[in-house]
Amino acid sequence: MPEGTDPCPPGWRVPPGGEEEKSIWSHFTLDNSTWNGDITLNPANGRTFDLTVIHGGACWYPASGDREHFGFNHMNIFGFIWSANATETGAYDLYAGYAEIVYANGGAGRFAGIPVRCIRE
Repeated sequence: MPEGTDPCPPGWRVPPGGEEEKSIWSHFTLDNSTWNGDITLNPANGRTFDLTVIHGGACWYPASGDREHFGFNHMNIFGFIWSANATETGAYDLYAGYAEIVYANGGAGRFAGIPVRCIRE
């Protein structure tokens, strides 16, 4: 992410991503997470990661979906969160959902309309 383009308020930043060991989400796995909700259109759907041993607590990521050429997609089923590290066509992201998947170094195109979730510096 070019300097000065971080959309987060002072004291916060977009998390780093990229190679698995460099991703802030590298400890996010199915083993330490729980899907919250069902697979209906429920805005409370998301995945809670229990990272007490590593990060001192739990964190919840919403299943906010993404945008594709035909409109919004995967809402309340999958969650995507941008990282600060770019790829050739977009950026690395966290990808998780109701299905048995948590992928800490996915890549999505800029068009995907993925949300940003700031972390404390």
